[in-house]
Amino acid sequence: MLRSQELRKIAPELDPLRLGTGWKEEDLSKPQIMIESTFGDSHPGSGHLLELVEKVREGVAEAGGHGARYFTTDICDGEAQGHDGINYSLASRDMIANMI
Repeated sequence: MLRSQELRKIAPELDPLRLGTGWKEEDLSKPQIMIESTFGDSHPGSGHLLELVEKVREGVAEAGGHGARYFTTDICDGEAQGHDGINYSLASRDMIANMI
């Protein structure tokens, strides 16, 4: 049994939460694939990633699954230069890796 379907059995509260975010009822029984991205439109380093995420979602759907998008920070070293934000830029990379 797929892990996503095992979770539905032990945590049935997940179904209404997913339906509340726009999933269709038939999506619940499909393989559920989390698509992680650092997309954000605050700088050019990550602004293009939404397009890639949507292509991945299309591929997941073509293969019979349901792709769910998950986004994490898109902090930019260039925008953090010259102020205290630079102290958090590199540390955020560890946070992103841990979130994934």
